[in-house]
Amino acid sequence: MNQRRLLVWLSVALLLLLLFCLPRLVPAARFILAFETLERNSQGLLEYRHRKTGIVFVRIPWDAGDYLLAKREVTQRQWTAVMGSNPATFRPNGANSHLLRIGEDCEALPVDSVSWYECQEFCERTGLMFPTEAQWENACRAGTTTSYSFGEEITREHAMFQEKIAYREGDPLPRVVRMDHFPANPYGLQNMHGNLFEWCFDRFGDPADGKRVVRGGSWTSAAEASKCGFRWGTFPDRKKEFFGFRPAFHPLP
Repeated sequence: MNQRRLLVWLSVALLLLLLFCLPRLVPAARFILAFETLERNSQGLLEYRHRKTGIVFVRIPWDAGDYLLAKREVTQRQWTAVMGSNPATFRPNGANSHLLRIGEDCEALPVDSVSWYECQEFCERTGLMFPTEAQWENACRAGTTTSYSFGEEITREHAMFQEKIAYREGDPLPRVVRMDHFPANPYGLQNMHGNLFEWCFDRFGDPADGKRVVRGGSWTSAAEASKCGFRWGTFPDRKKEFFGFRPAFHPLP
């Protein structure tokens, strides 16, 4: 009888232990299987490589809990490897091929013309996620309080945006650029200002409208849209040459 009671108590104790530990062990195992740890970046933050896609992520500090955000926007090469097609306009025979340099590796450019729904499918196939709008802005600001992560003013030495209303012949035209074209922000993230608007998870405005948030500005927008706090939203099925994607991953163990 005593032996039976002991077995019952041990079973209950084991069940409670599993109930307590599993919620903590599962995310940790999932994280370990999905990422390999790299070295700290020049800003002192840990970086990780997603095993399936090769995308490099930075561990972003946040009071609500650290999370990973891609160091760069998803490239055409990475998108094609996952989705099987390349919708970008900055490629041979694409709508913006005339803006490419001769011999340029366009697959290293960030993918453009992707909808929120397509980014959702990308996440489902890879186990990655959208950043929330709050996570995106926290990473963009990178501990700063200025309009841009590098100060109150922006020039084409900082980001790619629509600098002028009209361009004269010979003026450098705006276009999507590689991730290493401009200096990184204080967290080591590249092109958080300009280049491509980036889809976030959150809804924008009246939920009944179905719009989703995009942040960061683009090569077609004015400098104002590249500010850390600038908000815009649009319909999730829109595929425009100024929409891109930067995935996230959370929670972390």
